Amino acid sequence: MAGESALAGPAPDRRPRLDSVICQPEPAIAGLAAASFLGIDDPRGMASVEDSAAFLDAYQQARGHRWTSADYAACWAAGLWQRAFDAKTRSLDGDPEQILTRHEAGVRLRLAGLNPDLAGEAR
Repeated sequence: MAGESALAGPAPDRRPRLDSVICQPEPAIAGLAAASFLGIDDPRGMASVEDSAAFLDAYQQARGHRWTSADYAACWAAGLWQRAFDAKTRSLDGDPEQILTRHEAGVRLRLAGLNPDLAGEAR
């Protein structure tokens, strides 16, 4: 029928997803985004440390001023938390090291200003 939408079915739900709302300082939000902006479902397409660093550099350039060293560390700590949470979730049905390798955890720990040895050794 002329004038009908090409999309059939009910109207999309435009209510905010409250499970995706957080209240955190800007560095924490940026760090979470830097770790997950490429997606979290396919381990091959997840943000690498280099991807996350490029995201944070672009973010701070867009905001017009540089992160303090404490803010930068908070960005990396938040991103590490996101990846550790994803790895824990993945451990229920697969290999958590597909999401976060010990090497990557060590690098992200160092960038967060924490002891990279906390990542531990493979057993």
